[in-house]
Amino acid sequence: MTPPPEPPSGPPASELVVLDWRLAARTVMGAALVLAAAGVAGLALREPLITAGAWFFGRFGVWGMFFGTIVIDVSIIPLTNEPLMLLALSADLSPWTVFWMTSVASFLAGGLGWGIGRLIDRFTPFGRRLCARYPAMTDLLRRYGAVAVALGATTPLPFSASTWLAGLLGVPLRGVMVASLFRFPKTAFYLWLLMQGWALGA
Repeated sequence: MTPPPEPPSGPPASELVVLDWRLAARTVMGAALVLAAAGVAGLALREPLITAGAWFFGRFGVWGMFFGTIVIDVSIIPLTNEPLMLLALSADLSPWTVFWMTSVASFLAGGLGWGIGRLIDRFTPFGRRLCARYPAMTDLLRRYGAVAVALGATTPLPFSASTWLAGLLGVPLRGVMVASLFRFPKTAFYLWLLMQGWALGA
């Protein structure tokens, strides 16, 4: 096994890691944006969303949401699964079904992302480039290990990047999976926000 790549040269760690009120503010603003977006969607796009939700779940069922969530949460391109949850609500799926399918899929995506990172480390030369693309997350993982994955699971920090880099940098899988459990409370909170916004837009 090749040794984990060294952090890219650049700003010192103190300039890379932002674990302060700004991250908390981004988290609060993100939650408010989800609530507002769900309200606007419920008000202005209710009928198109109901039609789209009926088509999607009529064609793919809840497993479409399950595997769609895995794809979203393992993608290194920043994506979010809230639109898929809103689509499920528009199709009148049980909130409990939406919660469990999304949470379990997101949890499993954490382990899959870790595995991708291990493969990148073992079989490709792209590890250093990935570290250079996400210097702050690389620094967090080197300093705090799986705690950084937990932050990625609960805050606007990129969850998929945290799991890929965790595998790349040799963070133990067990710690990554424990950290990925934080996707359950995050999913519950954001699903609740979506439900409130959707109801407000009725």
